[in-house]
Amino acid sequence: MSVVRWDPIREWGELQRSINQLFDGRPFTDSLRVPFPVDVLETADAVLLRADLPGVRPENIQVQHHDGQIFIRATRTATAPEGAAWLVRQAPDGEMVRALHVAVPVELDGVQATYDAGVLEIRLPKAESARPRDIPVQGAGAGRRRLPAPGKPDSLGTPGA
Repeated sequence: MSVVRWDPIREWGELQRSINQLFDGRPFTDSLRVPFPVDVLETADAVLLRADLPGVRPENIQVQHHDGQIFIRATRTATAPEGAAWLVRQAPDGEMVRALHVAVPVELDGVQATYDAGVLEIRLPKAESARPRDIPVQGAGAGRRRLPAPGKPDSLGTPGA
Protein backbone atom coordinates (compact mmCIF):
# COMPACT_ATOMS: atom_id res chain seq x y z
CA MET A 1 0.00 0.00 0.00
CA SER A 2 1.33 3.42 -0.92
CA VAL A 3 0.45 6.74 0.61
CA VAL A 4 -0.28 9.58 -1.81
CA ARG A 5 0.04 13.11 -0.53
CA TRP A 6 -3.07 15.27 -1.11
CA ASP A 7 -2.40 18.10 -3.56
CA PRO A 8 -5.26 20.66 -3.64
CA ILE A 9 -3.86 22.37 -6.77
CA ARG A 10 -3.90 19.08 -8.68
CA GLU A 11 -7.42 18.31 -7.40
CA TRP A 12 -8.63 21.76 -8.51
CA GLY A 13 -7.14 21.23 -11.97
CA GLU A 14 -8.91 17.89 -12.31
CA LEU A 15 -12.21 19.43 -11.19
CA GLN A 16 -11.85 22.27 -13.69
CA ARG A 17 -11.07 19.82 -16.52
CA SER A 18 -14.18 17.80 -15.64
CA ILE A 19 -16.37 20.89 -15.61
CA ASN A 20 -14.87 22.06 -18.92
CA GLN A 21 -15.90 18.74 -20.48
CA LEU A 22 -19.47 19.42 -19.37
CA PHE A 23 -19.40 22.66 -21.32
CA ASP A 24 -17.95 21.15 -24.53
CA GLY A 25 -14.40 22.25 -23.84
CA ARG A 26 -15.19 25.94 -23.39
CA PRO A 27 -13.11 27.56 -20.66
CA PHE A 28 -14.83 27.38 -17.29
CA THR A 29 -14.87 31.17 -16.85
CA ASP A 30 -16.89 31.71 -20.06
CA SER A 31 -19.81 29.71 -18.67
CA LEU A 32 -20.18 32.14 -15.77
CA ARG A 33 -20.25 35.30 -17.90
CA VAL A 34 -23.03 37.80 -17.20
CA PRO A 35 -25.11 38.36 -20.38
CA PHE A 36 -24.47 42.12 -20.31
CA PRO A 37 -23.08 44.46 -17.68
CA VAL A 38 -25.34 46.95 -15.91
CA ASP A 39 -24.37 49.97 -13.78
CA VAL A 40 -26.90 51.38 -11.29
CA LEU A 41 -26.61 54.88 -9.81
CA GLU A 42 -28.86 56.71 -7.37
CA THR A 43 -29.41 60.44 -7.12
CA ALA A 44 -31.71 62.38 -4.80
CA ASP A 45 -34.59 62.21 -7.27
CA ALA A 46 -33.95 59.16 -9.51
CA VAL A 47 -32.34 55.77 -10.03
CA LEU A 48 -30.31 55.45 -13.24
CA LEU A 49 -29.54 52.15 -14.95
CA ARG A 50 -26.97 51.90 -17.73
CA ALA A 51 -26.71 48.65 -19.68
CA ASP A 52 -23.97 47.94 -22.22
CA LEU A 53 -25.65 46.42 -25.28
CA PRO A 54 -23.25 46.93 -28.19
CA GLY A 55 -24.49 45.60 -31.50
CA VAL A 56 -28.14 45.46 -30.42
CA ARG A 57 -30.64 47.39 -32.52
CA PRO A 58 -33.03 49.64 -30.51
CA GLU A 59 -36.07 47.78 -31.86
CA ASN A 60 -34.66 44.57 -30.33
CA ILE A 61 -34.70 45.96 -26.77
CA GLN A 62 -37.65 45.66 -24.37
CA VAL A 63 -37.83 47.34 -20.96
CA GLN A 64 -40.56 46.53 -18.44
CA HIS A 65 -41.24 47.48 -14.82
CA HIS A 66 -43.21 45.01 -12.76
CA ASP A 67 -43.57 44.56 -9.02
CA GLY A 68 -40.46 46.57 -8.08
CA GLN A 69 -38.21 45.06 -10.76
CA ILE A 70 -36.88 46.29 -14.08
CA PHE A 71 -36.65 43.66 -16.80
CA ILE A 72 -34.36 44.28 -19.76
CA ARG A 73 -34.64 41.90 -22.71
CA ALA A 74 -32.33 42.32 -25.71
CA THR A 75 -31.67 40.21 -28.78
CA ARG A 76 -28.41 40.29 -30.71
CA THR A 77 -27.71 38.31 -33.85
CA ALA A 78 -24.05 37.95 -34.72
CA THR A 79 -23.39 37.18 -38.35
CA ALA A 80 -20.18 36.42 -40.16
CA PRO A 81 -19.59 37.29 -43.80
CA GLU A 82 -20.12 34.41 -46.20
CA GLY A 83 -17.13 32.09 -46.26
CA ALA A 84 -15.73 33.40 -42.95
CA ALA A 85 -15.20 31.21 -39.89
CA TRP A 86 -15.21 32.41 -36.30
CA LEU A 87 -11.75 32.25 -34.71
CA VAL A 88 -12.78 33.92 -31.43
CA ARG A 89 -16.36 34.63 -30.43
CA GLN A 90 -16.90 36.19 -27.02
CA ALA A 91 -19.87 38.50 -27.56
CA PRO A 92 -23.13 36.86 -26.44
CA ASP A 93 -25.58 36.01 -29.20
CA GLY A 94 -29.33 35.47 -29.04
CA GLU A 95 -31.70 36.68 -26.33
CA MET A 96 -30.29 38.15 -23.14
CA VAL A 97 -32.41 39.02 -20.10
CA ARG A 98 -31.61 40.87 -16.87
CA ALA A 99 -33.92 41.50 -13.94
CA LEU A 100 -32.91 44.17 -11.43
CA HIS A 101 -34.68 44.93 -8.17
CA VAL A 102 -35.38 48.64 -7.59
CA ALA A 103 -35.51 49.24 -3.83
CA VAL A 104 -37.37 52.58 -3.95
CA PRO A 105 -40.89 53.42 -5.15
CA VAL A 106 -40.84 54.72 -8.73
CA GLU A 107 -43.01 57.30 -10.52
CA LEU A 108 -43.86 55.07 -13.51
CA ASP A 109 -45.29 57.87 -15.66
CA GLY A 110 -41.89 59.58 -15.71
CA VAL A 111 -39.69 56.58 -16.62
CA GLN A 112 -37.50 57.24 -19.67
CA ALA A 113 -35.32 54.85 -21.69
CA THR A 114 -32.78 56.03 -24.28
CA TYR A 115 -30.27 54.10 -26.36
CA ASP A 116 -27.13 55.67 -27.79
CA ALA A 117 -23.77 54.24 -28.92
CA GLY A 118 -24.58 50.77 -27.57
CA VAL A 119 -25.61 51.98 -24.10
CA LEU A 120 -29.19 51.71 -22.84
CA GLU A 121 -29.95 54.28 -20.13
CA ILE A 122 -33.11 54.01 -18.05
CA ARG A 123 -34.08 56.90 -15.75
CA LEU A 124 -36.50 55.90 -12.99
CA PRO A 125 -37.74 58.98 -11.13
CA LYS A 126 -38.35 58.31 -7.46
CA ALA A 127 -41.88 58.66 -6.17
CA GLU A 128 -42.39 61.80 -4.10
CA SER A 129 -42.61 59.68 -0.94
CA ALA A 130 -39.11 58.27 -1.58
CA ARG A 131 -37.36 61.60 -2.14
CA PRO A 132 -35.39 63.20 0.68
CA ARG A 133 -37.03 66.19 2.28
CA ASP A 134 -35.57 69.07 4.22
CA ILE A 135 -37.35 69.61 7.51
CA PRO A 136 -37.30 73.21 8.67
CA VAL A 137 -36.12 73.82 12.20
CA GLN A 138 -38.04 76.54 14.00
CA GLY A 139 -36.45 78.65 16.68
CA ALA A 140 -38.20 79.51 19.93
CA GLY A 141 -40.10 82.70 19.16
CA ALA A 142 -42.16 85.16 21.18
CA GLY A 143 -44.99 83.51 23.07
CA ARG A 144 -43.26 80.15 23.24
CA ARG A 145 -41.86 78.80 26.43
CA ARG A 146 -38.34 77.46 26.13
CA LEU A 147 -37.67 74.17 27.93
CA PRO A 148 -35.00 74.44 30.60
CA ALA A 149 -31.78 72.47 30.41
CA PRO A 150 -32.03 69.16 32.30
CA GLY A 151 -31.46 69.53 36.05
CA LYS A 152 -31.70 73.38 36.05
CA PRO A 153 -34.72 75.20 37.49
CA ASP A 154 -36.86 77.08 34.97
CA SER A 155 -38.27 80.58 35.46
CA LEU A 156 -41.04 79.12 37.66
CA GLY A 157 -38.52 77.48 39.97
CA THR A 158 -39.43 73.97 38.84
CA PRO A 159 -36.39 71.77 38.14
CA GLY A 160 -36.11 70.45 34.53
CA ALA A 161 -36.38 66.78 33.71
